[in-house]
Amino acid sequence: NPDSISGYVYKNSFHAQSYWPQWAEGETITFTGSKLCNNATDESGKGTYWVQWNKGWGYVDNRPDYDPYSPRTDLDPAVMNRGFKIDWAVDANGVPVHLPMVHFIKVYNAVNQYCGWLGETSTEVAGGIDFHPNQALPEVTAGDTNGDGVVDVSDVTAVINFILGQKQAGYNPVAVDVNGDTVVDVTDVTALINLILK
Repeated sequence: NPDSISGYVYKNSFHAQSYWPQWAEGETITFTGSKLCNNATDESGKGTYWVQWNKGWGYVDNRPDYDPYSPRTDLDPAVMNRGFKIDWAVDANGVPVHLPMVHFIKVYNAVNQYCGWLGETSTEVAGGIDFHPNQALPEVTAGDTNGDGVVDVSDVTAVINFILGQKQAGYNPVAVDVNGDTVVDVTDVTALINLILK
């Protein structure tokens, strides 16, 4: 990543707990993935007045908890738009995609900046809201991992590719877990083969 940086995260009076992940061993840690440009500026020039400018839209924890400038006027102020909706999902190339359902959302910090006495800035999420609580889930055919409507050997290939980290376009994340144990591994390949031979 050409924008990658290295450095330290300094402790301050606002953040008494350790920043260091309890699962990490060693003296250093490296993160990979997309990194946004820093959005904080020292407006005072002396390190006393830091302003974090929000992105236009599309990022978690991008706006204040109560955002008077939210484009959503139909919601209770407690749940107003924070600048991020699943409906805005895109693929790795930035092409919009429709997600029929979401089972898990991973939020990670895409900035690494230090703001003087404020300390580091990071993503913080206090909750979420389901805007479609009564929507029916799409029907899933057991074993149809590539979503073509047929359970066959191409689905076995799709599961193997998923396990190897080579996810194919159109795969169904629910159907990939063929045996339903919430872990996608070789036992799902075996379960799928047994399903085909049944």
